Amino acid sequence: MRRAPADTLAGMLHRGHGRGAVLATTAPDAADLVRDCVAHDYRWDWQVDDRTVYLARLVRDLALPLDPITALLHDSEDDQTALTLASLLVTLGVAGAREAVTAVRAYVRDGPHWLDVLETAAADWPRAWWDDLADTARRRLTPDDRESLLWRDRPWSTWAREHDWATRPVTDRPAGPHPHRDRPTSELLALLRDRDVPQGVKTQVLFELARRDPEPALLDLAEHLVRDTPVRGPVPGLRRALAPLGPRAADHARRWSVDPDHPPRLDRDGRARRAR
Repeated sequence: MRRAPADTLAGMLHRGHGRGAVLATTAPDAADLVRDCVAHDYRWDWQVDDRTVYLARLVRDLALPLDPITALLHDSEDDQTALTLASLLVTLGVAGAREAVTAVRAYVRDGPHWLDVLETAAADWPRAWWDDLADTARRRLTPDDRESLLWRDRPWSTWAREHDWATRPVTDRPAGPHPHRDRPTSELLALLRDRDVPQGVKTQVLFELARRDPEPALLDLAEHLVRDTPVRGPVPGLRRALAPLGPRAADHARRWSVDPDHPPRLDRDGRARRAR
């Protein structure tokens, strides 16, 4: 899409500028411009330029109706367009727009690019908002779908603990068992707290927790999960297990960042990583 000049409101919105978002709150033609940005992707590179939150805030602040966005999602002909629009609705759902939650759930039931939409929703929404879509997913999955899924991600990693069909095909599973797969999370956390448990076992536990729903109790355990080797650093698997917590780790991360010797700040050579 051809962008408008950078000194116009349309051009600012096309480029995702913050000034454009501020000016849009009072501009009489802002609603039409934002709808245009939703309908047409003005980014140079969608892989590095994420406009989801930017556009979601504009839609929310201008109180734009969601029906046109939902219609665009259903009319999208390629998976990337569907994923972009679904991400916008998923973010609006997180912000409290129940209509957006309903629209995404409906698309998972009958939309052509439903797999990408489902995985996007499961990554950001509480389990209660998508867990009952398991029967829909089981019905819609094709053999080709099963070969291409990232089984370690939600919702598949969550459903796999309860449904045999929601697991990677046997011929495509990585070698080696998951020794802690059937243990409850409370037992795994107890293993991490036990100072006598070998580091290798704790690493297995962390990788198992990374396959499950985010576990806030890990935040208080992080400072104790240090390698028992001459070079200090986090027990392998710690960062992977913490990653799904996302913003919930912010307060802890602020405290960790002021301590250069804190495990999550150390790299594999025992050096402090730059705080972000």
